[in-house]
Amino acid sequence: MDIRQLKSFIAVIDHQGFSRAAESLYLSQSTLSKVVKNLEDELNTTLIDRSNQKIELTESGKVVYQQGLQVLLSLENISNELFDIENLKKGHINIGIPPITGTLYFPKIIKSFNSLYPNIEINITEAGAHKIKNELLDGSIDIAVSMKLDNDENLEILPLVSDPLVLYVNDQHPFAQKESIEISELRNEKIISLDSDFELRKMFIYECYKNDFKPNIIFESAQWDFMLSMVNEDLGVAIMPYSLLKLLNLKHIQTIPIINDALTMDVNFLIKKQKPISPPLQAFIEFSQSQLSDMK
Repeated sequence: MDIRQLKSFIAVIDHQGFSRAAESLYLSQSTLSKVVKNLEDELNTTLIDRSNQKIELTESGKVVYQQGLQVLLSLENISNELFDIENLKKGHINIGIPPITGTLYFPKIIKSFNSLYPNIEINITEAGAHKIKNELLDGSIDIAVSMKLDNDENLEILPLVSDPLVLYVNDQHPFAQKESIEISELRNEKIISLDSDFELRKMFIYECYKNDFKPNIIFESAQWDFMLSMVNEDLGVAIMPYSLLKLLNLKHIQTIPIINDALTMDVNFLIKKQKPISPPLQAFIEFSQSQLSDMK
């Protein structure tokens, strides 16, 4: 049994005859009769009582007619759902975002995207880079925002933006008068750092080791705003992305460039290779890339 047979049979019943049904389907009456007879043969039952001039359904015919209507309605719903998704009228996106990256870039992006496509639902998972990567690989999320991790043949990297790491100091700190600093100058400084789950911390420590010293980390946290509040109180210095400065409302904070090209937060989208990208997700990727390009 195929859809063409089902539509033909239902048309005969709805039009109460083969002649009018054939006209509606742009078929000859003989062709339509053959289609319905083939359906009966495949089902090994009689669907239409042909003993009277009036079209009447057999008991089997009633079952096939009612179920057939449901099948055609389901197919129509599928077509409508797919049309809405293809045309960005509905859909959902599961995205994983690390805390700092999410704070810096994505609230405005998500708000603007929702304004354009209000019926596309965005579900956000906030977690560290490695947890997000694992959730991406196991299919729990559709896309991840991350610094570039170790090469993974299962992931495709879509670059978004590069944000230099700078030194945040209190405006009374001796470094506050400097135009820039070398990382080796941080040897004796009290460092307020992100905790060990963050790639930014690992990057900073590695650069310190390359310069033959271990940083003096006096406090660590996952909360960037708390860390920079401590810097504001002159309790230490912090190495964080420059873009955080625009989110601050702290009176005694200054930033100083660090002369080190490796200290950069390169933000990317990660997607699983060979996994189909839905139209809503593709739209979100392109929209985010456009928005972040304007921020550069």
